Amino acid sequence: MAAVLNLGPSFAITPRVNNQVVDAALCGVHQFAYQLRWRTHSGPTVLDQQATLMSLMPFKGKYIRIPPSSREIDSKIANLEHGIQRVYRNAMSEPYRSNLTPTERRGVKKLLQAKEVLRYTVGDKCGSFVVMPQTMDKALTNKVLSDDTVYEESTLSAFESVCKRVKNVMSIVKKRASPNGKTTLRYGSNSADALQLGEDAQNSGEHKHNDPPMD
Repeated sequence: MAAVLNLGPSFAITPRVNNQVVDAALCGVHQFAYQLRWRTHSGPTVLDQQATLMSLMPFKGKYIRIPPSSREIDSKIANLEHGIQRVYRNAMSEPYRSNLTPTERRGVKKLLQAKEVLRYTVGDKCGSFVVMPQTMDKALTNKVLSDDTVYEESTLSAFESVCKRVKNVMSIVKKRASPNGKTTLRYGSNSADALQLGEDAQNSGEHKHNDPPMD
């Protein structure tokens, strides 16, 4: 098993090319095209902002907006799509060639056979595979989760209450703090900031309502 683990987490085993593999590749092309069209029409930093927002946002939008089409981009994406299809068609007509040695293939088989007993993960500091018995992994996890200074038990109703509060506060932020919605976009990825900003907006509205008229 050590031989295949030493290849590292970034190593990918060459798959057998079939229609499912081709579909996955073309799906990636269309996702890239979607982001590229928005980047072209909305500015040079939209890709980074969108990726960060979508990865951190706890409540994603219900709808997907279709970006405006671009003749230049559409033409290049179509050429890329045809090129990928051609490469995969050629690969499908050739015999499968694994990028693993016989020793590494035996290691993969042993790893799969032991997946109910061992826990495979990647170290956050070393960046390499970490292998341990699942009993040890559960014991370490339970020890961490038992720290009540970091974690606490909750209920579904409490979670739904927080979700409702976050949505209400984001609505307040959008209406009072930023008419153009940019502040909501920026704070939407951090519920704590959104809650604080929403409370500030509420307090600001109350102060304005309670202040006596100026002479």
